[in-house]
Amino acid sequence: MRFGKAINAGFSVIGQLAIASGLTPPAPFFVIGTGRCGSSLLVKILDSHPQLVGYLSEANELWHPNSYPFATKSIDTPPIVEDPALFTKKSLNSWPNQHDRKIQATLAGHHFRKGLKKKIFVKSAMISFMVPQLLLLYPKAKFIHIYRNGPSVVESFLKKEWGKYRDYFGVEDEYRLCCAKYWNACLMEIEHQKRALTLEESSAFLEFSYEQLCDSPTETLGEIGCFLSVSPAEFAFDTSQIVSQNYKVGAYSNEEKWAELSRIMRPAMKLKVYL
Repeated sequence: MRFGKAINAGFSVIGQLAIASGLTPPAPFFVIGTGRCGSSLLVKILDSHPQLVGYLSEANELWHPNSYPFATKSIDTPPIVEDPALFTKKSLNSWPNQHDRKIQATLAGHHFRKGLKKKIFVKSAMISFMVPQLLLLYPKAKFIHIYRNGPSVVESFLKKEWGKYRDYFGVEDEYRLCCAKYWNACLMEIEHQKRALTLEESSAFLEFSYEQLCDSPTETLGEIGCFLSVSPAEFAFDTSQIVSQNYKVGAYSNEEKWAELSRIMRPAMKLKVYL
């Protein structure tokens, strides 16, 4: 955490100096989603392109300076998986004075360091409820939304994140319910903002599923290349390594333990044609 803050501070200084000298970097693009949705795989693929460069981390301490990480938060906020809308609202309301300029300077510093001919991207699962705010910071920003089958996301959250929230939720079943609500809320929020802000009409939004990426990687990379105006042929990632992990969730549609979770996720499952 301290290391991340130190790096952010260093980039911020570089960015402030560059901006003060009259240099203006192009807007970044953002990789958004629920987390546990294949975004880390996508970042590896994007980073393999010579014209694309990702920020060093998800920079969640930059987006949520007083509420991340949850264990050391300085404001009263629920975990993001419990109430992502409230978490984001409280986090944004607690931003320090001129924090928006700090974010711009920090990303600019990284961009200048890597070269302005490259396109910079930032991936975070904690900015999906911040799309309007991100557009205030960067009116020309673009968004890539990757999503994944709800049950697979819930099980992955339980496996990878349960330890962070064990003391807060107490029992696994309560945490799983929250993760299901969170998954549904995120997908519905992104859909709402995509339509309300007419992002697709302005060619600022691309979305695809984890399943699509796994089943048709070449076609999906072609769509990404077209969206970002880079050559798909220059992605150096070995797509033969891409193997779906969805099988680990089992036959959820026939298991009683998934009945309530499936009911919670039904709106977004129908929206994304998983049902």
